[in-house]
Amino acid sequence: MTKYVGISFCADDTVLDLKRKISQKLSVPVEKQRLKQKLGYKKVVLQNNSLLRDKQISQDSELFLLTEPRDLRIHMQNGKQIKLSVQNDEKVRDVRDRACREAKINPIGLFLNKHKKILDENMIMGEIGWNYGDRLTIQKKIIFVIIKTTKEEKSEWIYEDEKVIELKKKIQLFDVAVPQCQILRRKDARGQEIILNDELTLTQNNVKINEVLTLEYITIDLTIYFKEEKYKLKDVNSSITIRQLKQMVYDKSRFTGSIEEFEIIEGKSDPCQWKQFETKNYERLCDKQVKNGMILTIIDEKEDLIFKVKIQIEQEKIIDLITIV
Repeated sequence: MTKYVGISFCADDTVLDLKRKISQKLSVPVEKQRLKQKLGYKKVVLQNNSLLRDKQISQDSELFLLTEPRDLRIHMQNGKQIKLSVQNDEKVRDVRDRACREAKINPIGLFLNKHKKILDENMIMGEIGWNYGDRLTIQKKIIFVIIKTTKEEKSEWIYEDEKVIELKKKIQLFDVAVPQCQILRRKDARGQEIILNDELTLTQNNVKINEVLTLEYITIDLTIYFKEEKYKLKDVNSSITIRQLKQMVYDKSRFTGSIEEFEIIEGKSDPCQWKQFETKNYERLCDKQVKNGMILTIIDEKEDLIFKVKIQIEQEKIIDLITIV
């Protein structure tokens, strides 16, 4: 049965002030209280330092007092899920330590997070809201950064002790560019751009939380064979597409045919050394395993591939003949 109690308060009171008044009237210790306010369809936990005025709490506002422990399911870094009964007066660090003992892991360097946001270890659990679908985790410290590409800005995160190369692997999931083709830059206090070292952590690279990192792409030198001619391309930006690379060679050779009739193969002009390289014209070089000094060949899909098949057949015949002898 719901019991309603009237409490007098001032607009300038904090939630903690209100809890003290509730404690005087109901003999419920302040640290055991969890106050919720209904906002639309949700009930939000009020934090002690919030002003009642800022929370639009006024005459005849209805608040909900909860004193019972909560059952929380906490996801641990080692993959385990721990279920704990948590009292309102427990501190965050105590809940972390209890969960770590249950999971048999060392709590040093680990933090209790709600939606990847670290909770203040001195906060009591009665100040922490918990709704269906919320996720509590215990894991290492996370660093969030903003990745700025030519198309968008996207928030990304890695653990504090992970190296920049791990961040680049995450970037590949949305930008496609392979890590070795990515360049991440930050600006220091003087506005100078600094390239991040892949083998250092973000902290060691002096990156701050929520700092904007600019994503760029390496430039490479390429040797390309086309129509029995060799073309050396210097400082090619790896963000260009396969089609654009073809066009660069066509312009140098003054070729006027159709781009669609040709494809790019990795290797020299000798068909026996070819490896498949191209898949789609709109793919960028940085989306593929390109490297400086790479040798490519632009071939005619009809003529050159037929010639390659003939060469392979001849080689197989020679091998068979040697085997028979």
